[in-house]
Parts: sequence; structure tokens; C-alpha cells
Amino acid sequence: MMFTLVLLATLLPWTFAFPNQQFVSHVVEEVRRFSGNEKPNILFVIDESTDAKAYFVENEEDAPMDLPNLRRLMREGTSFMQHYVQAPVCCPSRASTWSGRQVNPDTGLFVKGAYNNHEGLPANYSNTFAEVLKRNGYNVGIFGKTDYEAGGHSLDARVTAWTNKVNFPYSLSNGSVGFYTEGGPVYSTVHGSMAGRVTHEEDWAVAAETSQFIWNNSRSDTPWLVLLGIYCLQTLFFHFDFDSTTVTTSAISAYAGFVIVHPDYISSEYWLDRINTSKITIPTWNSLNEMHPEDFGSTMRKHMAGSDCCNDTIRVSANTSLHLKLLTYTNMLVRQHYYAMIAEYDAIIGDILHTVENTGQWNNTYMIFTADHGDMNMEHRQYYKMVHFDPSSRVPLIIRGPGIPAGRIYSNLTSQVDLYPTILDMASVPYPKDAGLDGRSLMPILLNGSDPGRQNIALSQFHGTDIHLSWFMLRKDDWKYVVYGSGHEVPSRLYNMRTDPLEMNDLASQLPLVVDALDLELRMHLDYPAIAEDAERYNK
Repeated sequence: MMFTLVLLATLLPWTFAFPNQQFVSHVVEEVRRFSGNEKPNILFVIDESTDAKAYFVENEEDAPMDLPNLRRLMREGTSFMQHYVQAPVCCPSRASTWSGRQVNPDTGLFVKGAYNNHEGLPANYSNTFAEVLKRNGYNVGIFGKTDYEAGGHSLDARVTAWTNKVNFPYSLSNGSVGFYTEGGPVYSTVHGSMAGRVTHEEDWAVAAETSQFIWNNSRSDTPWLVLLGIYCLQTLFFHFDFDSTTVTTSAISAYAGFVIVHPDYISSEYWLDRINTSKITIPTWNSLNEMHPEDFGSTMRKHMAGSDCCNDTIRVSANTSLHLKLLTYTNMLVRQHYYAMIAEYDAIIGDILHTVENTGQWNNTYMIFTADHGDMNMEHRQYYKMVHFDPSSRVPLIIRGPGIPAGRIYSNLTSQVDLYPTILDMASVPYPKDAGLDGRSLMPILLNGSDPGRQNIALSQFHGTDIHLSWFMLRKDDWKYVVYGSGHEVPSRLYNMRTDPLEMNDLASQLPLVVDALDLELRMHLDYPAIAEDAERYNK
């Protein structure tokens, strides 16, 4: 079978034609040389709420926890250090991933736009990458959380989006916490099962189902796709015994979607004891008076503007010294529980990797590990997601498999919409002519270390819960530019991500020419005033 790479013209002007046929032939040769079958297996795993920094890819010595399975994937594949989602909230992000499209209405999807967590793809959308692979002979296994269809979060998502512009009276005086739509960051320690090792039990069950599927297909002559989404907040646990009698003969792909590491921050003593708290850093917070108005709005809506912001079990005294001590203590515990969940997630995926290896399919399986969005994890006086800051909008991405050199780190910008064409290229499947993909395959980077035709930019946006105005983000080279609404309501933001990776120093007022240039480029990709106006009409 010829390894076919087809790149269609897209709506985004930064997507260029793929490299020449000589390079494509090189890709074919490399994949055939390393692959045991004409079509490789594909394992796609996506978890929840994982900040890109949480894997400590380039600074393992600073990690508060061991991640042996993720470390193995990093050693054997490519880690993408600047990988952004198109909208940092569950359903819009996943809809974008499954369709390979941006989330604004310019994409021409059947929905008006994935403006909030209520909106996603219609149930009859036929061009998800999974459906395309099914039509091309893959046996597709989908396990755990998918959450890309519209309507999954309807009531809360629509009401809270509507309240973005409602002029509720509130005041932070006299101890008031203002108007909020979230309960604040809550952590808890539970007993779990199996001596505390199994805390997020349904996630372990999803991993067992996935392993069962891989085992059942291990003697197939054609490859698989596994699509895996993880759940972490339930208390149901069950065990699968591998059934070696059920074997399919069709190509296989699997998706696994996990909810771990989604708040609330829940873990057990088993995992908490494995966190080196001396390596946990405590974020620096600006005072409420120093915040950009949109940051203040998100902090308030997330119930973090008052003195009791950080846990229902801790009421912080108005005494300044005690206030700071308890805030530091609470931040430490929230972040300890967060890292403990990531450590458990590493163990969960270890069971799946063990199955792939023990069934002799390791060398013929592409593995993609990423997240649907990040988590603020107490940075910038926030938790949860929905905002442009990197802990919310930038996620891990690790890919390993046939022909991919070991231990490579890619530091230029990539986006979640790039995964759709990448998966189809892995499977040697042409892109659907009517898919209108907005991403660009990562295969040149994976196999050759670079892609000379790729522009170094990324886009993200959001219009829903826990914000006041729609926001739009452009990352280009070292710069991050953020604009709100029509661009006139509040000041825009500018950060140099190379010198200020924690986004503490807004340079917009100091560098107006850079702001103007980036704003012009953003408008080339997104007519953001029109999108913001449309989102306003939708929310009303």
C-alpha cells in the first residue's frame, strides 16, 4: 500500500502545501521500514485538565512525582513543548480535536460555533477522524470520555454563559466574595481501594476495557485504532479478565479519554505520600487591585476573590500574616493533590502500555498522549480552565511509534487541530475532501524533526463560562497576544513567553507597535470582532 499524504487547502492562511513528493517518499520508506504491517495500530489517549508543565519534560529533576510510563514515552518519541488547544474547555476543545477544525463559526460546521461547553459537533457529524478510519478498514475502539457532541453540558454551560454580561450587583467590601458561578478549588483525600492505589476507579476500568480490546485484536493481521478517554471522579470499579478467544481480523484504532486530572482535586494517601512536597512551587499572586479586569472577573466567578476562596474546610483569617500562611498551605495541598492525580494517571496508562508490549505490538503502534485543556492549578489566583493563560490553554503532547526517532523535543508551536491530519497520515488514509481541515500534519516533524513550510503560530479562543468578554489568543514565535470582545472594551495583553513564561509582565502598553502587528495578523485568521458579536447574540 502506498503511504499517501494529502493536504487540502484550508480556511487558515498559515496552512501551506505539504513538502515535496521526495519527502513524502521518504516518509513512506521510513514507516514501512519500522512498521510490522502496512497499516500501523494507533492508540490515542486524552486525559483532562493537564497543564503542559505538569510532565516536567525538560526538567525531570524538578518533578515532585515519578512518571515512569510517561517518561518512557518521552524517551522513545517526540515531546511537543508548545502545544495549544483551540478552546480551553471540554466540549469545544474535543469537538475541535475530533473534527480538525477551529471552534469559531468560520469553520462551516453544522453548529453555529462551539462557543461554550454546551456546543460541539452534531450527533450525525460523519467526518470525525474515527469515522474516516472506520470507512477505511480500521476497527475502532472508543473508551471513556469523548464529550465532543453538543448538548452534553447544556443547562450549566448555557446559564453561566448568559450571566457573563448580566449586571449583578456585587461588592468585595465587608468580606464579600462577589458574584461567583463555581465553588472554588476543593481538594479531598479519600481511601480508595487496593490499599489506596486505585482512587479514580472508573478510569482504571476504562483502561481495563481498552486493554481487553487490544488483547482481543492482538492476533489480527490488520492494525487497530484505540481512542481512550479517562474518567476520574466516579467510584465504580470492576475488573476485566482478558478474553483470548475473541479476535478480530480488521484494522484497529483505539481512543481512550480520561477525566483524571479534572477538579475536584481528589487523591489518596497512597499517591500523596509519593509526592515530594519540597519540590512543589507556590504561585505568586498579584493583588486583586492590580489585576486586569478580565482576570479579576474570572477569579471572582471561580470563588477565589474572598478570604475563604481556597477550600470549604479552611476559613482564612483576615489577619494578614495568618492569611498568607494559610493561603500558602492551601495552595500547597491543592497542588499536591493535583500532582498525585497525575501520578495515578501515569500508573493507569501503564496498564495499557503493558498490554501493547506483551501482545507484541509495541513496534507497530503509534501512541498519542495529550489533554483536552489544562488547569490553572492556583496560578494567577485561579483554578479550573477557560482562560488564555498557558496553564489553561497549553497541554502536553507526546507521540511515539514506527519511524519516530527517540528522545526528541520540539519547541515550536503546534495545535490540537494538527492531530486529525496526523492520525490520518499515520494510517495512510487520504483526508476527506469535505472535511475542510484547519490543521497541518505533524508527520514531517515526527519523522524528520522539522517542517519548513509550517508557520510558528497557534490560535485559541473562548466565549462561555467563568469569563466576562470573549477572548482570542494568538501565539506567534515568542509572543502571546490576547484581545477581548471587539478589542475596545478593555486593554489587550502582550507577553514575551521566552523571557516571561509565567505571564506576569504585560507588555502591551510598552510595545504598541508589536500589539498592532499581532492584532493585524490575528484578524487575518479570525474576524474576532464579528465572532465576539455573534457570541453575544448567542449567549442572550
